[in-house]
Amino acid sequence: MPYRAPNVYARFVKTAGTVNGVGSTRVMGLIGTGLNYYEVYNEPVSRNSDRPYDELVNPNIFEVISVSQKPYISGKDTTGNKIFTTDNFTLAEGKYMSWKVTQGATYNKIVSTGAGAVALGSKVTVALDSANEYLAVDGEYIIEVTYVDPTLGTYRVINNITQEVIGEYTASETVSVNAIPGFTLKVTSTFEDGENGSVIALGDYIKVVTTAAITELPSTVAVITTPDSYGDAQYNADLAALFTSETLKITNIDNLVNGTYRMIVTGTTTPVVEVYEANNLLYTITSQEESYPEIIPGVTFNLNLEDLLTNIVIGDVIDIQTVKNVNTEVPAEGSLYYVSYKYKKAEEDYGPKVFFDYDDIVEEYGNYDVTASGVILNSLSLGAEIALTNGVLPIICVQAKNDSDYEMTAALNKLERLLPGVNNINTIVPLTDSASVGAAAMKHCEIMSDPENGKERMVYLGASRNQPITKVATVLDRSMGMVETAKAYNNERVVFVVPGEITKDIRDLRTGRANERRLPACYAAVAVAALGLRNDPAEPLTNKTITGFKNLTTMYMESEKNFLAAAGCLVLEQNGSTIKVRHGITTSTAEIESSEITLVQIKDYVIDACRNSTASLYIGNKNRPSIVSDVQYTISSILNQLTSQAILLGFSGLSVKRSKEDPRQIDVKFEIEAVYPLNYISISFGFTANS
Repeated sequence: MPYRAPNVYARFVKTAGTVNGVGSTRVMGLIGTGLNYYEVYNEPVSRNSDRPYDELVNPNIFEVISVSQKPYISGKDTTGNKIFTTDNFTLAEGKYMSWKVTQGATYNKIVSTGAGAVALGSKVTVALDSANEYLAVDGEYIIEVTYVDPTLGTYRVINNITQEVIGEYTASETVSVNAIPGFTLKVTSTFEDGENGSVIALGDYIKVVTTAAITELPSTVAVITTPDSYGDAQYNADLAALFTSETLKITNIDNLVNGTYRMIVTGTTTPVVEVYEANNLLYTITSQEESYPEIIPGVTFNLNLEDLLTNIVIGDVIDIQTVKNVNTEVPAEGSLYYVSYKYKKAEEDYGPKVFFDYDDIVEEYGNYDVTASGVILNSLSLGAEIALTNGVLPIICVQAKNDSDYEMTAALNKLERLLPGVNNINTIVPLTDSASVGAAAMKHCEIMSDPENGKERMVYLGASRNQPITKVATVLDRSMGMVETAKAYNNERVVFVVPGEITKDIRDLRTGRANERRLPACYAAVAVAALGLRNDPAEPLTNKTITGFKNLTTMYMESEKNFLAAAGCLVLEQNGSTIKVRHGITTSTAEIESSEITLVQIKDYVIDACRNSTASLYIGNKNRPSIVSDVQYTISSILNQLTSQAILLGFSGLSVKRSKEDPRQIDVKFEIEAVYPLNYISISFGFTANS
């Protein structure tokens, strides 16, 4: 029959009331782009004291934004906040903060006196790995022979502190760079004959002790063993011997300063020791205490005055020197510092994710923006905002690495696997106007809607920007018009929204001003798809309003709208500030049951309800004679419930029988009377004759 636009031809229209809160379990899937990295601000990092590097929480870091002694916010006052620069650190392996060192890593090869160990030691070469020196730690490693053969020898490397076996290797000229962190290791020979006639045996080993590079030399406090001239005073070795590493320690590095402090014995019968800095008397020790903290700033020492009664006389003197080594270009060992950085998303971050909150979507994919030329940044955030504005929740998003046909199709294919807790994705919308992606999406819906997969779904697509109403593809120009595109789809699971552009006010996050920007029709398709999800499956999309937009950029004449719709295009039209669906149709125009979106939705809804209920109740049970009546009761209950919800007008011919072909199968048949959309009202009237 010729196409008729949905309308009341007496030019009287009554808008149908919406049904709220029905079908909330039906889900939309969006495929689009987002940020390919995450940003982390002011991650606290504890400075290692046994190695010159610190590991950040996340891998794949490609940019360090800031490194500071205190939390740092760009543009804020940095007074008193030390900012570290790339002159003093490098980012290694995308996850290590490697600091500039003041003393390089070292090692010591320890060989026992056994002949086999001596022979093994001669074949072991250890050297600093200049490219990975920062990985060296304070550690011990055992190199142990595990196999001896005239043509083959093997050894293993063991972390002697953790007893972890790092790996097993074949003796050869090959240099290993991963056996001992920060060093290269080469073990030659087949372990048959050692030097001096000795033989290397199974179990022979040597030890390699490594010392990490350091970013600051240790601060020190010690007695000066070669003092300056004291005049009449006399340096006394016995007095100096009282101050060892156990009795003279740095206990407060913050108070430590560079200086020289003199101790003079001024009394022995009654022991007295005076402590000077230069010529200033700091303290006089006359009483017996266990220890004396902070007489020398930052230092604690022990002194037993009774020890002064032997071999020590008045005038004996020693000097104690303190050296505070502080590298202000790197964080102090053991201190906290703060790093802000960007890191690339891992492969799993590009998989499907379910969202219930828009802030979570922005955190994952970034804020969207639309440039004056129409370039859309982070399309998933924009598409999700439109879906939420039009009443859809939850939303499943799949991020493509970019908006190329290949990556968009790869992201689309990830929806073949469902997320935990999500039974099905009923509607998908690729945020692109690519015909190639549209064709892939149609094929995807056909495959997923097959009874073998049992995941019925539809795809909503939008026309391309500036796409003409009609244009036949040629050899030189393969682009098609909207009519030809819709006819090419010709599928009840594909909805094709026209015209190709719609505008929306986009707020500039920096200025707060809203600018009207042009969007491709795929974003309007998101809003149209939302109409099919927020209401019950039988509620027509025809005459329903979509929100969140400002204007259509193209206004068609009534004849053009009819021409587009007859080909299977879902036409949007604008009246004042209201944008609505003219007729809710698919691209399949041959039959009413396949052309109306709601009739396709009803079919899918009934299939899903019957399949899921009977599967959970009966599959895996014994196929008893009584189970036929049980299945019939369940199906009847489902259909009656759908009838009471006005999704169906009724059903008939319900038949439940055992299969004659497969004794494991029950065959169910019935017919439904769907609730058709009211698209036309024909009013006829005339004048009555006067009597």
